[in-house]
Amino acid sequence: MLLIYVKLALLHLATSSQEFGNCKENATLKCDGIKEGSFNSITWTKMPSSRIIRRSHDKIQHYQFNRTAGLTDENSLLLPDLTPEDSGIYECQIGAKVGGQNTESKVVLEVPVCVTEPPTPEPPDLPIPQTICCFLVICLLKLLLPIIVAQVFHGLRRDVKSENPVPLS
Repeated sequence: MLLIYVKLALLHLATSSQEFGNCKENATLKCDGIKEGSFNSITWTKMPSSRIIRRSHDKIQHYQFNRTAGLTDENSLLLPDLTPEDSGIYECQIGAKVGGQNTESKVVLEVPVCVTEPPTPEPPDLPIPQTICCFLVICLLKLLLPIIVAQVFHGLRRDVKSENPVPLS
């Protein structure tokens, strides 16, 4: 029984490939086993059962899939603007010509979570009259503050002198 599971696992690995896509980029999933002119049709499905697109006799049929998808000239599945919801197992079914053998291959697509930077808020512009008033208030404070500090120290010095009079000799 264990031998059967090992064979199934090896078969799965032999017919699957792993793809990694980045958020908001395009992905092209390649269908293994295609030989030019060796098939009648090719159908892409997102597993378990969401048919995406099919090419048969150079005619393309789009199924009602929840996003935009296309086929390249090499019959690879093209998924633009990836999102994490696109992650999953995609199956490519190749319908062989008479006398040939139908095949399928699977591609596992992983798309990480999209990380977006929050926009940095810009400080609001003050109207010109408010800007001028703020500038004048700051200038006035810069002029008055040294005078106020000098007066306070002068008053403290006078108070200290009056409490400790100098003896007359």
